[in-house]
Amino acid sequence: MKIPWPGNQCIICLEGGTLSAEHVIPEALGGVLECKFLCKTCNNRFGLGFEAKAKTDPAIRLAVANLKSEIPNIYSLVEDGQEYVAHSGPARVKAAFRKGEIRPKTCRLNDGSLMVPIKDAPGHIERMLTRDGHDTDFVRQALTAFGSASEGKEIEVSRNVSAINWPTHKVELDLSSSVPLSELLLVKIAYEFLALMSGSALCNDTLQLNEIRHVLRCNKRESDAFQIERLFAPQYAPFHGLCFEENDPYVKIQIRLFGKLAYRVHFRRLGFNGPKIVYTHNLKSREEDVREYGAEPHKSQRG
Repeated sequence: MKIPWPGNQCIICLEGGTLSAEHVIPEALGGVLECKFLCKTCNNRFGLGFEAKAKTDPAIRLAVANLKSEIPNIYSLVEDGQEYVAHSGPARVKAAFRKGEIRPKTCRLNDGSLMVPIKDAPGHIERMLTRDGHDTDFVRQALTAFGSASEGKEIEVSRNVSAINWPTHKVELDLSSSVPLSELLLVKIAYEFLALMSGSALCNDTLQLNEIRHVLRCNKRESDAFQIERLFAPQYAPFHGLCFEENDPYVKIQIRLFGKLAYRVHFRRLGFNGPKIVYTHNLKSREEDVREYGAEPHKSQRG
C-alpha cells in the first residue's frame, strides 16, 4: 500500500525537495506500507542505522522461524546472512543462511583438522594433494574415492590426508551475536504511522514534534518524550499491525510484528484529534487492511 504525501517536506529534518519512499515497517521484516515522506539523507540514516539491525533481534528470528512454513519468502528475507550452529559429526561449527540454505563455515577444529562445507571439500582436497606433489591421475582417483565414501566413514586419500564426510544432523539459531530490537525503531514506526494519519500537519515546527525528530535524528535512546510498553500476545501469527489507540491524555500507538511481538509507544507530549485507526498486513495472503476501529475492512492486495 503506497500512501500519497501531500507536502514536500521531510517529516524528520523538515527540509524541502525530492522525497524518497520509506517503509513504515521495515521492508527487511516484510513490511509493505510505504510513503514518500523522508528525504534521502534521513532515509539512508535509518536504513544504515538502527533499522539495519532489526532482523538480528532474537525475538524477530524466533518469530520467523516459528512461521517459516507460512511465510517462507519472509523467512528467507530475514534469515539471509544470519548465523547458525551446525552439528556435524562430533563437531559444532558456525554456519550461515545463504541463498535459501544453511551452509557450515570453513573452520579449524581443536584437533587441527579442517572442517569445510561438503561442496567445498573436493577443492580443498585437490589443493592439498597438489601441494604435496601428487599428479593429476592420483588427485582424480582420490576425489572419486572421497565422493563415493559412506557418510561418517574415514577414508585415506593420501599418506598425509584423510577425510570424513560428516552429515549435518542438526542446525540451530546462533543468537550469541544478535542485537535486540532498538526502541528507536519502534518510535520511528509509530511516528511515521502518526504522519500517515495527520498528513503534513506533522511537519509543524513545534517543541513537541521537534523533540521526537531530535530523538530520531540524533539516535537519542533515552528521552522522556516517549515510553515503550511491551505487551503480551498469545501466539505467533503471519501479520503485522499498527493501531492509533487513543489520545488520552496523549498519543498511544500499538505495533504488532508477526502477531506475537507487541509494543505500545507512548508519545508523552503529543496530542492528536482523530479516529482510532487500525492497519493490518496479512503476510501470508499479502492483503492489507486499513480502517477506523469498528468499521468494515477495506482491503487491498499487492501484485
